[in-house]
Amino acid sequence: MNIENQQRNPVLLIHGIDDTEAVFHRMAAQLRLKGWSVYSLNLVPNNGDVGLDELAKQVADYVTATFAPEQRLDLIGFSMGGIVSRYYVQRLGGINRVQRFITIASPHYGTVVAYG
Repeated sequence: MNIENQQRNPVLLIHGIDDTEAVFHRMAAQLRLKGWSVYSLNLVPNNGDVGLDELAKQVADYVTATFAPEQRLDLIGFSMGGIVSRYYVQRLGGINRVQRFITIASPHYGTVVAYG
């Protein structure tokens, strides 16, 4: 894939349950080597004690505080971070900010653990 002429939006990384932004250490380093600006935040709490809506609000607040209103961004979510990011994109206006949205190992069809 030729990415030489593609726009390099900032990349926001959203971690999964019981993780922190540290889970993206290697990915963030590689993205930076290839020319992207990389950002991440630690969702609190990260253990599933609050709903997706509260966690997605943290993403929305971070985007508002960190990026100019006209700045598009790329969003990558891992596991639960992908579901939180999807909530942000679909329900909190993220569709107007996010140009590319990627999830990795996210349970879009739910998970048995959620019933616990």
